[in-house]
Amino acid sequence: MNENAGLKKKNVLFFIPDFPVISETFIEREVSKLLQLDNLDINVLAIRKSTGTISPNVLNKTHYLRLNLFSSVLGGLNCLLRPLRFFKAFAVVLQNGNRSLTGNLYIFLKSIGYSWIIKELKPDFILCHFLSEPSTIILIVSYLLDIPFGISAHARDVFGKSGDLRLNSELVKQKAERAKFITVCNRRAYEECLTLVSENDKPKLYLNYHGIDFERMPKAEDNSSTVRSGISIFSVGRLVEKKGFKYLVEASRILKDEGVLHTIKVAGPGPLFEELKKQISDYGLQNTFFILGDGKGIPNIQAMEELSKADIFVLPSIETADKDAEGIPNTILEAAYFKKPIISTKSGSIPEFVENNVTGILVDQKNPEQLAKAIKILSMDKAMAHILGEGAYRELTLKFDLSKNVRNLENLLL
Repeated sequence: MNENAGLKKKNVLFFIPDFPVISETFIEREVSKLLQLDNLDINVLAIRKSTGTISPNVLNKTHYLRLNLFSSVLGGLNCLLRPLRFFKAFAVVLQNGNRSLTGNLYIFLKSIGYSWIIKELKPDFILCHFLSEPSTIILIVSYLLDIPFGISAHARDVFGKSGDLRLNSELVKQKAERAKFITVCNRRAYEECLTLVSENDKPKLYLNYHGIDFERMPKAEDNSSTVRSGISIFSVGRLVEKKGFKYLVEASRILKDEGVLHTIKVAGPGPLFEELKKQISDYGLQNTFFILGDGKGIPNIQAMEELSKADIFVLPSIETADKDAEGIPNTILEAAYFKKPIISTKSGSIPEFVENNVTGILVDQKNPEQLAKAIKILSMDKAMAHILGEGAYRELTLKFDLSKNVRNLENLLL
């Protein structure tokens, strides 16, 4: 509902290079909910259209624009008219220790081109996702155009130490000094960010969870009368190292060897599909462990149907060598919505939602034996599975209702 009918709405531009990403559905849901509230004129600037689902109201407000020679030249000419802004921005870029001098020059020139594209969209405020390269671009653009901005930080962009420098946090102290605010979607990353900014800028940091849009979620099916042959397990996520799916395959082999009837379905795209497929074949699990979508993923609505029919949700995530770890995965929140008993690992910010024996079962990461044991326990103890599912749902409604949490973001943007 528009609470400011008749008044000119503030033009807020979301800068999200890849949109909508199938593993970042929380961003699309957040934008959609803000558009429904109708108190801000929301637009999205994206470079590439990814494979995620996008709502009609968001699609209508999304601009897919790439850098070209025209925007780069006009951006450069605009800088010549305001040399003081140019030199201030350049001085900040040179403080970036994440990149070489050549790398900093490249990102600066890239940002000059984006400054013209953004200038043409006439925003009053810019909200950028990630403390990595995207917000570095917007930091520079903010100097060049004198436009205020905020940042939404997550997990990998806070902790990651990747060989791909574009994914790492950079200039966090300088971004906090210039930004109106930085929201962080999990406590672990929030506490890390507090150590990266000056004392004066700590009040600009806000812990604000994403969440589930209950209005958009499908109704949970009653599967109590369904006759199954064994326990049904579901998981969803990109087929990458961080998700730890190879340990779930190992757990399936252990369960099979122990005579525990079960099926496991995993949905998600990713580069490890062939490797996981071979592991499944080597263990003789072709009739037990299934990767839906042949490594290309499946539509979100189909994933929700599979989740609603499962007995248990398992997410075997790990922290990688380059410090890539989970925030609070949206898939865990979706499992909680369906009141599924959750089994996950002590990785990243997962324990912030999954409290052992309260909202799920936590096991050590990279430990297929513990995964198998937890699955076996829940397959035999239906009462415990029910209690954990109810506990997860209560936690979800208490802290992760998108309708409530997006209001916090809207108040920062107004």
